[in-house]
Amino acid sequence: MPLKFVFLGAFLIVSGIAVRADAQNSNAPASLVQRCVQISQPSEREKACAAALEAMGVPQDLKGRIFYYRALARLDMNRAAEAVPDLNEALKLDGEFWPAYWVRADILGTQRKHSESAADWDSVARHQPKMATPLLQKAIMQDYGNRNEDALATMALAIDRARDDEERAQLYYHRGVIHEHGQNWQNAIADYSQSLRLQDDTRLSYYGRGRAMLLSGNAAGAIADLDKAASLKPGDGYVTMWQYIARSRVANREVPFLKEQRGNIDLEKWPGPVIRALLGEITPTTAASAPIPLPFSDEVKAAAARCEVEFFLGQQHLIRGELDKATARFEAAIATGVVEFIEYRAAQSELKRIRR
Repeated sequence: MPLKFVFLGAFLIVSGIAVRADAQNSNAPASLVQRCVQISQPSEREKACAAALEAMGVPQDLKGRIFYYRALARLDMNRAAEAVPDLNEALKLDGEFWPAYWVRADILGTQRKHSESAADWDSVARHQPKMATPLLQKAIMQDYGNRNEDALATMALAIDRARDDEERAQLYYHRGVIHEHGQNWQNAIADYSQSLRLQDDTRLSYYGRGRAMLLSGNAAGAIADLDKAASLKPGDGYVTMWQYIARSRVANREVPFLKEQRGNIDLEKWPGPVIRALLGEITPTTAASAPIPLPFSDEVKAAAARCEVEFFLGQQHLIRGELDKATARFEAAIATGVVEFIEYRAAQSELKRIRR
Protein backbone atom coordinates (compact mmCIF):
# COMPACT_ATOMS: atom_id res chain seq x y z
CA MET A 1 0.00 0.00 0.00
CA PRO A 2 2.72 2.61 0.77
CA LEU A 3 4.38 2.06 -2.61
CA LYS A 4 1.11 2.54 -4.48
CA PHE A 5 0.54 5.80 -2.65
CA VAL A 6 4.06 7.02 -3.39
CA PHE A 7 3.83 5.99 -7.03
CA LEU A 8 0.65 7.99 -7.54
CA GLY A 9 2.01 11.08 -5.80
CA ALA A 10 5.30 10.91 -7.63
CA PHE A 11 3.54 10.34 -10.97
CA LEU A 12 1.77 13.66 -10.56
CA ILE A 13 5.02 15.37 -9.59
CA VAL A 14 7.12 13.98 -12.39
CA SER A 15 4.43 14.65 -14.97
CA GLY A 16 4.29 18.29 -13.96
CA ILE A 17 8.07 18.66 -14.10
CA ALA A 18 8.25 16.93 -17.48
CA VAL A 19 5.76 19.38 -18.93
CA ARG A 20 7.66 22.38 -17.55
CA ALA A 21 10.99 21.01 -18.77
CA ASP A 22 9.60 20.46 -22.25
CA ALA A 23 8.25 23.99 -22.36
CA GLN A 24 11.52 25.52 -21.19
CA ASN A 25 13.93 23.37 -23.16
CA SER A 26 13.01 22.10 -26.58
CA ASN A 27 15.95 19.66 -26.44
CA ALA A 28 14.56 17.82 -23.41
CA PRO A 29 13.53 14.27 -24.46
CA ALA A 30 10.06 14.45 -22.93
CA SER A 31 8.84 11.31 -24.71
CA LEU A 32 11.69 9.27 -23.24
CA VAL A 33 10.87 10.50 -19.77
CA GLN A 34 7.19 9.73 -20.19
CA ARG A 35 8.05 6.21 -21.33
CA CYS A 36 10.01 5.51 -18.16
CA VAL A 37 6.90 6.50 -16.20
CA GLN A 38 4.10 5.03 -18.27
CA ILE A 39 5.32 1.62 -19.51
CA SER A 40 3.68 -1.16 -17.50
CA GLN A 41 6.39 -3.83 -18.00
CA PRO A 42 9.08 -3.20 -15.34
CA SER A 43 12.01 -4.42 -17.47
CA GLU A 44 10.99 -2.13 -20.34
CA ARG A 45 10.42 0.72 -17.90
CA GLU A 46 13.94 0.22 -16.56
CA LYS A 47 15.36 0.38 -20.09
CA ALA A 48 13.37 3.53 -20.86
CA CYS A 49 14.69 5.20 -17.70
CA ALA A 50 18.26 4.25 -18.61
CA ALA A 51 17.78 5.76 -22.07
CA ALA A 52 16.34 8.95 -20.57
CA LEU A 53 19.31 9.26 -18.21
CA GLU A 54 21.74 8.96 -21.12
CA ALA A 55 19.89 11.49 -23.28
CA MET A 56 21.10 15.06 -23.66
CA GLY A 57 19.19 18.00 -22.30
CA VAL A 58 17.54 16.45 -19.25
CA PRO A 59 17.34 18.99 -16.40
CA GLN A 60 18.84 17.95 -13.07
CA ASP A 61 15.55 17.99 -11.16
CA LEU A 62 13.93 15.77 -13.79
CA LYS A 63 16.94 13.44 -13.81
CA GLY A 64 16.33 12.84 -10.10
CA ARG A 65 12.78 11.73 -10.86
CA ILE A 66 14.06 9.36 -13.55
CA PHE A 67 16.40 7.71 -11.04
CA TYR A 68 13.39 7.37 -8.74
CA TYR A 69 11.27 5.69 -11.40
CA ARG A 70 14.06 3.33 -12.34
CA ALA A 71 14.27 2.38 -8.66
CA LEU A 72 10.54 1.58 -8.68
CA ALA A 73 10.99 -0.56 -11.80
CA ARG A 74 13.79 -2.49 -10.10
CA LEU A 75 11.66 -2.95 -7.02
CA ASP A 76 8.90 -4.38 -9.18
CA MET A 77 11.46 -6.97 -10.35
CA ASN A 78 12.46 -7.81 -6.75
CA ARG A 79 15.84 -6.11 -7.09
CA ALA A 80 15.73 -3.89 -4.03
CA ALA A 81 19.52 -3.82 -3.61
CA GLU A 82 19.84 -2.17 -7.04
CA ALA A 83 17.02 0.26 -6.30
CA VAL A 84 18.79 1.87 -3.34
CA PRO A 85 21.65 3.46 -5.36
CA ASP A 86 19.07 5.01 -7.70
CA LEU A 87 17.15 6.41 -4.75
CA ASN A 88 20.41 7.79 -3.36
CA GLU A 89 21.03 9.56 -6.68
CA ALA A 90 17.48 10.91 -6.74
CA LEU A 91 17.98 12.43 -3.29
CA LYS A 92 21.39 13.86 -4.16
CA LEU A 93 19.75 15.72 -7.03
CA ASP A 94 16.77 16.81 -4.93
CA GLY A 95 16.93 16.34 -1.17
CA GLU A 96 13.38 17.62 -0.81
CA PHE A 97 11.80 14.82 -2.86
CA TRP A 98 10.10 12.98 0.00
CA PRO A 99 8.70 9.99 -1.97
CA ALA A 100 12.30 8.80 -2.50
CA TYR A 101 12.89 8.88 1.26
CA TRP A 102 9.69 6.86 1.73
CA VAL A 103 10.67 4.11 -0.68
CA ARG A 104 14.25 3.96 0.60
CA ALA A 105 13.02 3.78 4.20
CA ASP A 106 10.81 0.84 3.28
CA ILE A 107 13.69 -1.01 1.61
CA LEU A 108 16.11 -0.31 4.47
CA GLY A 109 13.55 -1.68 6.89
CA THR A 110 13.32 -4.98 5.01
CA GLN A 111 17.15 -5.06 5.01
CA ARG A 112 16.95 -4.66 8.82
CA LYS A 113 18.91 -1.41 8.76
CA HIS A 114 16.64 -0.03 11.43
CA SER A 115 18.44 3.20 12.34
CA GLU A 116 18.89 4.24 8.71
CA SER A 117 15.28 3.44 7.96
CA ALA A 118 14.10 5.46 10.98
CA ALA A 119 16.13 8.44 9.76
CA ASP A 120 14.47 8.30 6.33
CA TRP A 121 11.01 8.01 7.87
CA ASP A 122 11.86 11.08 9.93
CA SER A 123 12.66 12.94 6.71
CA VAL A 124 9.27 11.97 5.28
CA ALA A 125 7.57 13.09 8.49
CA ARG A 126 9.25 16.50 8.28
CA HIS A 127 8.17 16.97 4.68
CA GLN A 128 4.62 15.75 5.41
CA PRO A 129 3.78 17.34 8.80
CA LYS A 130 0.13 16.22 8.78
CA MET A 131 0.77 12.58 7.96
CA ALA A 132 0.86 10.02 10.80
CA THR A 133 2.16 7.02 8.82
CA PRO A 134 5.82 8.16 8.55
CA LEU A 135 5.99 8.64 12.32
CA LEU A 136 4.40 5.23 12.87
CA GLN A 137 7.00 3.61 10.62
CA LYS A 138 9.80 5.55 12.32
CA ALA A 139 8.57 4.28 15.71
CA ILE A 140 8.49 0.69 14.47
CA MET A 141 12.08 0.95 13.26
CA GLN A 142 13.15 2.53 16.56
CA ASP A 143 11.48 -0.32 18.41
CA TYR A 144 13.20 -2.94 16.24
CA GLY A 145 16.49 -1.18 17.03
CA ASN A 146 15.85 -1.64 20.78
CA ARG A 147 15.01 2.03 21.28
CA ASN A 148 11.72 1.37 23.02
CA GLU A 149 11.41 4.72 24.82
CA ASP A 150 12.20 6.66 21.64
CA ALA A 151 9.61 4.58 19.80
CA LEU A 152 6.93 5.38 22.36
CA ALA A 153 7.73 9.10 22.18
CA THR A 154 7.43 8.98 18.38
CA MET A 155 4.12 7.13 18.65
CA ALA A 156 2.71 9.91 20.83
CA LEU A 157 3.47 12.36 18.01
CA ALA A 158 1.91 10.01 15.46
CA ILE A 159 -1.31 9.73 17.49
CA ASP A 160 -1.51 13.54 17.58
CA ARG A 161 -1.51 13.52 13.76
CA ALA A 162 -4.32 10.97 13.38
CA ARG A 163 -6.97 12.11 10.88
CA ASP A 164 -9.89 10.28 12.47
CA ASP A 165 -10.84 7.60 14.98
CA GLU A 166 -10.16 4.79 12.52
CA GLU A 167 -6.55 5.84 12.05
CA ARG A 168 -6.24 6.64 15.77
CA ALA A 169 -7.41 3.10 16.59
CA GLN A 170 -4.70 1.65 14.34
CA LEU A 171 -2.05 3.81 15.97
CA TYR A 172 -3.07 2.76 19.49
CA TYR A 173 -2.87 -0.84 18.30
CA HIS A 174 0.68 -0.34 17.05
CA ARG A 175 1.70 1.39 20.27
CA GLY A 176 0.31 -1.62 22.11
CA VAL A 177 2.65 -3.84 20.09
CA ILE A 178 5.60 -1.61 21.02
CA HIS A 179 4.61 -1.89 24.70
CA GLU A 180 4.48 -5.67 24.24
CA HIS A 181 7.97 -5.65 22.78
CA GLY A 182 9.08 -3.80 25.90
CA GLN A 183 7.25 -6.42 27.99
CA ASN A 184 5.06 -3.69 29.48
CA TRP A 185 1.95 -5.85 29.45
CA GLN A 186 -0.43 -3.54 31.31
CA ASN A 187 0.42 -0.57 29.07
CA ALA A 188 -0.07 -2.81 26.06
CA ILE A 189 -3.46 -3.93 27.35
CA ALA A 190 -4.46 -0.28 27.93
CA ASP A 191 -3.54 0.73 24.38
CA TYR A 192 -5.28 -2.27 22.82
CA SER A 193 -8.36 -1.40 24.88
CA GLN A 194 -8.24 2.21 23.69
CA SER A 195 -7.98 0.97 20.11
CA LEU A 196 -11.11 -1.13 20.64
CA ARG A 197 -13.00 1.77 22.21
CA LEU A 198 -12.35 3.74 19.03
CA GLN A 199 -13.09 0.86 16.65
CA ASP A 200 -14.57 -2.25 18.22
CA ASP A 201 -14.02 -4.58 15.25
CA THR A 202 -10.22 -4.24 15.19
CA ARG A 203 -9.28 -7.92 15.11
CA LEU A 204 -5.60 -7.37 15.74
CA SER A 205 -6.35 -5.39 18.89
CA TYR A 206 -8.39 -8.28 20.32
CA TYR A 207 -5.55 -10.61 19.36
CA GLY A 208 -2.91 -8.33 20.88
CA ARG A 209 -4.84 -7.75 24.09
CA GLY A 210 -5.46 -11.47 24.50
CA ARG A 211 -1.79 -12.20 23.94
CA ALA A 212 -0.69 -9.49 26.42
CA MET A 213 -3.16 -10.77 29.03
CA LEU A 214 -1.81 -14.28 28.63
CA LEU A 215 1.82 -13.19 28.90
CA SER A 216 0.99 -11.08 31.96
CA GLY A 217 -0.42 -14.18 33.68
CA ASN A 218 -4.15 -13.69 33.02
CA ALA A 219 -4.86 -16.73 30.84
CA ALA A 220 -8.55 -16.79 31.77
CA GLY A 221 -8.99 -13.18 30.66
CA ALA A 222 -7.09 -13.86 27.45
CA ILE A 223 -9.50 -16.51 26.19
CA ALA A 224 -12.43 -14.15 25.47
CA ASP A 225 -10.26 -11.77 23.42
CA LEU A 226 -8.53 -14.55 21.51
CA ASP A 227 -11.88 -16.16 20.75
CA LYS A 228 -13.19 -12.82 19.49
CA ALA A 229 -10.15 -12.42 17.25
CA ALA A 230 -10.71 -15.94 15.93
CA SER A 231 -14.35 -15.18 15.16
CA LEU A 232 -13.33 -12.14 13.10
CA LYS A 233 -10.90 -14.21 11.01
CA PRO A 234 -11.67 -17.93 11.21
CA GLY A 235 -8.77 -20.26 10.51
CA ASP A 236 -6.01 -17.92 11.67
CA GLY A 237 -3.25 -20.29 12.72
CA TYR A 238 -1.48 -17.83 15.02
CA VAL A 239 -4.63 -17.03 16.99
CA THR A 240 -5.40 -20.75 17.21
CA MET A 241 -2.01 -21.48 18.80
CA TRP A 242 -2.49 -18.74 21.39
CA GLN A 243 -6.00 -20.06 22.11
CA TYR A 244 -4.44 -23.48 22.71
CA ILE A 245 -1.88 -22.01 25.12
CA ALA A 246 -4.48 -20.00 27.05
CA ARG A 247 -6.92 -22.90 27.38
CA SER A 248 -4.17 -25.27 28.47
CA ARG A 249 -2.96 -22.86 31.14
CA VAL A 250 -6.46 -22.39 32.52
CA ALA A 251 -6.99 -26.18 32.58
CA ASN A 252 -3.50 -26.66 34.06
CA ARG A 253 -2.93 -29.40 31.49
CA GLU A 254 -2.57 -29.74 27.74
CA VAL A 255 -5.97 -29.59 26.05
CA PRO A 256 -6.74 -31.12 22.61
CA PHE A 257 -7.69 -27.74 21.14
CA LEU A 258 -5.22 -27.90 18.22
CA LYS A 259 -6.42 -31.33 17.23
CA GLU A 260 -10.03 -30.14 17.34
CA GLN A 261 -9.23 -27.10 15.18
CA ARG A 262 -6.97 -28.91 12.73
CA GLY A 263 -9.58 -29.14 9.98
CA ASN A 264 -10.29 -25.39 10.10
CA ILE A 265 -6.74 -24.33 9.28
CA ASP A 266 -4.75 -24.48 6.04
CA LEU A 267 -1.80 -26.46 7.34
CA GLU A 268 0.13 -26.09 4.09
CA LYS A 269 0.51 -22.35 4.63
CA TRP A 270 2.51 -20.76 7.40
CA PRO A 271 2.06 -21.12 10.38
CA GLY A 272 0.40 -24.44 9.54
CA PRO A 273 3.74 -26.30 9.74
CA VAL A 274 4.22 -25.01 13.30
CA ILE A 275 0.83 -26.46 14.26
CA ARG A 276 1.74 -29.76 12.65
CA ALA A 277 4.95 -29.84 14.72
CA LEU A 278 2.92 -29.17 17.88
CA LEU A 279 0.64 -32.07 16.93
CA GLY A 280 3.68 -34.30 16.42
CA GLU A 281 2.95 -34.84 12.73
CA ILE A 282 6.29 -33.46 11.52
CA THR A 283 9.61 -32.74 13.16
CA PRO A 284 10.55 -29.22 14.32
CA THR A 285 13.32 -29.20 11.71
CA THR A 286 10.84 -29.96 8.93
CA ALA A 287 8.46 -27.30 10.21
CA ALA A 288 11.22 -24.67 10.34
CA SER A 289 12.23 -25.45 6.74
CA ALA A 290 8.76 -24.54 5.42
CA PRO A 291 8.46 -21.22 3.53
CA ILE A 292 7.41 -18.24 5.63
CA PRO A 293 5.97 -15.24 3.69
CA LEU A 294 8.14 -12.30 4.72
CA PRO A 295 9.83 -9.46 2.77
CA PHE A 296 13.28 -10.41 4.10
CA SER A 297 16.31 -12.29 2.82
CA ASP A 298 16.22 -16.10 2.74
CA GLU A 299 18.59 -16.18 5.72
CA VAL A 300 16.34 -13.97 7.84
CA LYS A 301 13.21 -15.86 6.78
CA ALA A 302 14.84 -19.13 7.87
CA ALA A 303 15.73 -17.58 11.24
CA ALA A 304 12.18 -16.23 11.62
CA ALA A 305 10.71 -19.67 10.97
CA ARG A 306 13.02 -21.21 13.57
CA CYS A 307 12.08 -18.49 16.06
CA GLU A 308 8.38 -19.26 15.80
CA VAL A 309 8.82 -23.03 15.87
CA GLU A 310 11.07 -22.86 18.94
CA PHE A 311 8.80 -20.43 20.77
CA PHE A 312 5.58 -22.39 20.33
CA LEU A 313 7.27 -25.70 21.13
CA GLY A 314 8.66 -24.01 24.22
CA GLN A 315 5.11 -23.11 25.20
CA GLN A 316 4.05 -26.71 24.72
CA HIS A 317 6.86 -27.94 26.97
CA LEU A 318 5.85 -25.31 29.54
CA ILE A 319 2.25 -26.57 29.49
CA ARG A 320 3.53 -30.11 30.04
CA GLY A 321 5.69 -29.02 32.97
CA GLU A 322 8.92 -29.78 31.10
CA LEU A 323 10.81 -26.70 32.27
CA ASP A 324 14.27 -27.71 31.06
CA LYS A 325 12.98 -28.43 27.56
CA ALA A 326 10.95 -25.20 27.57
CA THR A 327 14.02 -23.23 28.62
CA ALA A 328 16.08 -24.72 25.80
CA ARG A 329 13.39 -23.89 23.25
CA PHE A 330 13.00 -20.29 24.44
CA GLU A 331 16.77 -19.83 24.41
CA ALA A 332 16.84 -21.16 20.85
CA ALA A 333 14.10 -18.71 19.82
CA ILE A 334 16.12 -15.81 21.25
CA ALA A 335 19.32 -17.06 19.60
CA THR A 336 17.73 -16.49 16.16
CA GLY A 337 18.00 -12.74 16.76
CA VAL A 338 14.70 -11.99 15.04
CA VAL A 339 13.89 -8.96 17.18
CA GLU A 340 11.00 -7.96 14.92
CA PHE A 341 8.84 -10.88 16.11
CA ILE A 342 6.63 -10.89 19.20
CA GLU A 343 7.71 -14.51 19.74
CA TYR A 344 11.30 -13.33 20.23
CA ARG A 345 10.28 -10.83 22.92
CA ALA A 346 7.79 -13.25 24.49
CA ALA A 347 10.49 -15.91 24.73
CA GLN A 348 12.59 -13.46 26.74
CA SER A 349 9.65 -12.85 29.07
CA GLU A 350 8.90 -16.54 29.53
CA LEU A 351 12.54 -17.26 30.39
CA LYS A 352 12.42 -14.61 33.11
CA ARG A 353 9.24 -16.17 34.47
CA ILE A 354 10.79 -19.67 34.52
CA ARG A 355 13.92 -18.45 36.30
CA ARG A 356 12.14 -16.44 38.99
